[in-house]
Amino acid sequence: MLKKIIRKIFSAFGLEVHKKNRRTKFFPYFLDKEVEGVKFKFYVGDTDGKQWYDEEARDPHWFEMKFVKDNMIQEGDVVYECGSHHGCATIMLSHWVGKQGKVVSFEPNPVNFEITKININNNQLNNVELINAAVGAEDGETLLNTTSSNSSIITNESTCGNVHTIKLTRLDSLPGTEPNVLKIDVEGYEADVLKGAKEILKSKPCLAIEIHAEQLQNYNTSVKEIFDLIGRDKYNFWIQWNDQEDPIPYNFEKEIITRVHLFGIPK
Repeated sequence: MLKKIIRKIFSAFGLEVHKKNRRTKFFPYFLDKEVEGVKFKFYVGDTDGKQWYDEEARDPHWFEMKFVKDNMIQEGDVVYECGSHHGCATIMLSHWVGKQGKVVSFEPNPVNFEITKININNNQLNNVELINAAVGAEDGETLLNTTSSNSSIITNESTCGNVHTIKLTRLDSLPGTEPNVLKIDVEGYEADVLKGAKEILKSKPCLAIEIHAEQLQNYNTSVKEIFDLIGRDKYNFWIQWNDQEDPIPYNFEKEIITRVHLFGIPK
């Protein structure tokens, strides 16, 4: 029954592997994973998931998440995760905040959302709330290109690919406790997320932001605006220039022009 449901989802969004003009069906499967001390079952739901979480997996070390674990998070924390993808980081965050903590995770891509839901349910993560919506500067709707699972917000319907109308929400609109940690991975839409979290930023949560510098111009923004929204004088910053290296302190001397992971810890 589960395979039938997933196949219907894949079919609706055109998730097939094409090789030498021959279509090959992809069959989902489960992995046993251990990443940064967390052991869990992981559902590989499509070919992107196979590549990222199996073939090119960073097990058992994930330097980005190790920094979060060691420097930014503790039991009982509330984490807002903007962009769960398939839920690998979601699972780890859930373990680290514990039963008294909570993870609120947003995933706009319907296929990714269903895959993440399976990973949450299969690992019995009762402290995770998963929301099928994009996060931005306004409440309403927006367009999402779902041609790949690494989907992105678009600004007009003329864009090629699979375009879907999805829910858009501001983080400041959420009821309940403000987050201790704000994690953002939204493919260039980082500034809009921060614009919709101005009240939350006043409480100075720890920040883990994947800055997609090459894509910022698509949304008429810049790295400078991201730092202006955060407040340079409110945080000590670390940056991860390479996924296979630990983050290092950032003093603004080197310009950010590529994809990096930025970490902010309140002063």
